Amino acid sequence: MKNYKSLVMLLVLLPLASRAVSADSTASAAGLLGSAPAGEHLGVVSFPVSCSPQVQRAFNRGVALLHDFWYEEAKPQFERILKADPSCAMAHWGVAMSGFH
Repeated sequence: MKNYKSLVMLLVLLPLASRAVSADSTASAAGLLGSAPAGEHLGVVSFPVSCSPQVQRAFNRGVALLHDFWYEEAKPQFERILKADPSCAMAHWGVAMSGFH
């Protein structure tokens, strides 16, 4: 029930979040995203979102982590995406989905 309430609150407050992001913050945070660790085999995910193009690849990895039940790994992945692109609403979704085990 707690997770449900958190998700509802997120969906209510999300539209109120500011969508203004400077290009400098996106570029500087992009280095935090990194790439998948060597030898990681999650499969191929194509999940287009309206976030900045710099975070698309990281977002696809986050979704792949969710689908592979790596919730503990998925949450920090989506948090890094939010640092790189705070206007990426779907990254908030990813963080929320990471809480559903």
